Amino acid sequence: MKIIQIFKDWRIMETFVTDIQMFSLHMDVAEKVEPIVLEVSNPKELFKRSILSNYRKAPAILRMLHHIITNEVFRNGLIKYLNTHQFSSASSDDLWNALQAALDESDVPHNEYRLKEVMDTWITQRHFPMIRVTRNYKTGETILTQEHFPLDDDKQIDDNKWWIPVTFTTQTNPDFTSTVPTHWLSPDQNITIDGIDPADWIIVNLQATGKVPPNLKKWTFCSGIRQANASTWNKVLDKYIEEEEVDILECLAYSEDPDIIINYLNISLSNDTLTLNGNQLFIVYYSILNMHADNELVLDYLLENIKRIAFGHPVTEDTFNNIITSVHSNDMLDKISKFAKTNFNDMYEKHVKDMINDRKSKLSNKFGSLWQNQLEDKGR
Repeated sequence: MKIIQIFKDWRIMETFVTDIQMFSLHMDVAEKVEPIVLEVSNPKELFKRSILSNYRKAPAILRMLHHIITNEVFRNGLIKYLNTHQFSSASSDDLWNALQAALDESDVPHNEYRLKEVMDTWITQRHFPMIRVTRNYKTGETILTQEHFPLDDDKQIDDNKWWIPVTFTTQTNPDFTSTVPTHWLSPDQNITIDGIDPADWIIVNLQATGKVPPNLKKWTFCSGIRQANASTWNKVLDKYIEEEEVDILECLAYSEDPDIIINYLNISLSNDTLTLNGNQLFIVYYSILNMHADNELVLDYLLENIKRIAFGHPVTEDTFNNIITSVHSNDMLDKISKFAKTNFNDMYEKHVKDMINDRKSKLSNKFGSLWQNQLEDKGR
């Protein structure tokens, strides 16, 4: 690390990311790639199964660890490890134990994890995870999930999960310097982050410290389409027609122009410009519901075309429930209630009304005074 500090202009760690870490990601997707640590029965098998890519993957993972526990703790842990094992053989567990001891002596937050548990997920499993970042622009929630990369339906991919350190910055609080994780994505739990301004951008995996590629391509499409005009939106639609990449279908629903969204619903349901199978149609429909059910023009279109969005089936309670549970506005819920009263029989209307009352109760419990203020404003 002293060399890096002395020759700052060389930007050694930036070069490491492009030459070592990115190459490691590229090489680590092969179907038969081995994990860093593996069991062998004889020396000949060891040489046979040694993988060149591991000589790049291992330092990339150590760089991630260095950022997790800070430079000082990493250095102190290595000193402990070398002093203890300078005249003996050692295993990876010995290294994690030495680093853990140094971490326990520090003031670096680490109550959420143990180093051996974290590192074993990285050295005993093949490939790497991909973080999927999903934002709900209505509630301000940001949800982080992990998937085993590569994602390929034609290959048998293990259902592996990792301990993933999460760092992020936002437009309101743009800090790219701190790489100590603020959250941990564990193998059995997703992360929900609240309080990020829906208008803010968010960047995850600061300084590329994690050996994890966020779903940047999808994020770029979805963010760009929000303010795009109809001409740009149509070009992205053409890209989907050309490539049939499912993520683009979801991103097309991110437009904030209700006319574009209504057009998207129309061409999807008509199956004319777009030829979609059932699963793709559901992606379009539920993406639009999630993003735009509170928009009056979009909701009007959904209700007027409720038989079409039942996809050839009779309109059921589930058809209404999907719309109702996507709405956050008291006025919009009342609009749904009036529509059901005008267009369906008394029994059906009662079921819809019960679902709406249940939705209002849940919204009141979740948002408290904010929901109550909305009702009071309406009553004035």
